[in-house]
Amino acid sequence: MTRDEVRLIRTRLAVLAAVLVTLWSYAAYVSSQDAIDLLRVRALADTLGQPIDRLILGLQTERRITVETMAGAEQTTPALVGAREGTDRAAAEIREFTRGRDLRLLSAGTVRERAGELVRRLDGLGTTRSQVDTGRLDQGAAVGGYDEVIDVAFRVYGPEWGAYESGLAADTRAVIALARARESLARESLAREDTLVSAALTGARFGVDERRRLTALVSIQRYARTEAAAGLPPDGQAEHQRLATGPEFAALLALEDRLLQAGTANALAGLTIQGWRAATDAALGALQALVTNTARSSVERATPDAAVLIARTGAVVGLGLIVVLVLLLSWAGTVRRLTDELTSTNADLPAPVPDTSAPAQEPATPGATPSGSCSWG
Repeated sequence: MTRDEVRLIRTRLAVLAAVLVTLWSYAAYVSSQDAIDLLRVRALADTLGQPIDRLILGLQTERRITVETMAGAEQTTPALVGAREGTDRAAAEIREFTRGRDLRLLSAGTVRERAGELVRRLDGLGTTRSQVDTGRLDQGAAVGGYDEVIDVAFRVYGPEWGAYESGLAADTRAVIALARARESLARESLAREDTLVSAALTGARFGVDERRRLTALVSIQRYARTEAAAGLPPDGQAEHQRLATGPEFAALLALEDRLLQAGTANALAGLTIQGWRAATDAALGALQALVTNTARSSVERATPDAAVLIARTGAVVGLGLIVVLVLLLSWAGTVRRLTDELTSTNADLPAPVPDTSAPAQEPATPGATPSGSCSWG
């Protein structure tokens, strides 16, 4: 085999190796997308989803107690101090998330940006509290300040919580990106409704504007709960239906209908803060329990599929890499063997004998005169 033939074989094997590595890389990328997506969704749910839920719940409670305190013309109460401490504990978890560097969230940079914006809004919450305590903020402005922070908290949720279209991620996303967000919207609408009515029951004005706002909030809350149910898995839908027709919402629905049907002048007649508080607390607690239970059920249902997914990804990435390396080493050995054979063949050939013979010289003729000389007789 000549040197040119060995060089040609080496080039062809190099091309085959490049094609093989490219195909393996593509197969590994496709196979790992589901696993990466699952890790991101689970990481977001654990490290950010639960703290966001606790923060929104804390802000909602603090907003209601703040408005009740302002409506009653009271100073800062122990209940308000406790609510602020609960909000601050949840806010500390969000700050910890923005400072962390979880490798599972390398593809969730947009979520970090929105969480960072939420932290900046939380940093300004102290100003709102200070203005409330010193009486420099009216009730509407105070509610608006809390509403803005809560709206930013809702916007942390997004498509990154399950962006890749896989069957496993879709089931998890139904709870995290759809159910949690929409149930949270229903809960937030109910919480704003609760704040409005609680303030009126503790002395705030309840006029035409407040009644119009209450009507809108009740409509949004009921619509959001209906829409959220459509995106839940079957067991979640059954639980949602049981909740909607159960005692947790029965008292609230009756009070809402009463408030909407009564005239503005006597809308609050016969309604006590204790009765309203009992009805809304039961409904809010049931909504929170629904989101938590459905999320837990989704995780349990996804666990077997996750094990299969991880095994499949490991087989493609791990075993595929082993096969690629074995083939590459085999081809490298083949090239080395051909090169050695070519070198050995060249070494066994007899060395060429150099031609050391000199051109023959003509014998000198006696008495001859060298060329170029002359004789002077």
